[in-house]
Amino acid sequence: MTLRPWRFSLCFPLCTLLALPLDVAAQTRTTVSLATATPGGGFPVHGDAFTAVINEMEPTLQVVPRNTEGSAENIPLLEKGQIDIG
Repeated sequence: MTLRPWRFSLCFPLCTLLALPLDVAAQTRTTVSLATATPGGGFPVHGDAFTAVINEMEPTLQVVPRNTEGSAENIPLLEKGQIDIG
């Protein structure tokens, strides 16, 4: 089975986030920014669904979607530390 790039790009961050420690009593909620792409396309829809699931299932995380101009903007934002996942 071959993963399409967009499926991998959503699956990898999800697996990474779920691997974080689950000691809820000892942790506060960490905010993580998720860059998607311009509104009207498919990536913001997937990003909103992804953030909704993580925010509901993981009490130590608050994932916030951020609309961007796509990969061309996401890479520089990642390099500058202005987003966490892109």
